[in-house]
Amino acid sequence: MSEGDSRRKIGAQVTAKACHVVHLSECAWQYGALRTTKVIVGTVVEVDNTRKAPNNRVSTFVAEDQSSGAL
Repeated sequence: MSEGDSRRKIGAQVTAKACHVVHLSECAWQYGALRTTKVIVGTVVEVDNTRKAPNNRVSTFVAEDQSSGAL
């Protein structure tokens, strides 16, 4: 992803699969057969870039607030 990626800006709208946000068993309880395909919408509230010392690679973590009220 480039530095100008809109998903890295605070306040941007982003989507994520529900199974990436909560445990799969929680998704199964909440969404049933759609547990692996349900997409939820949220707003970016925090972006964290961390550099790993051994290989000098950067990982980006995005925290979002769920605006849909799905979970």
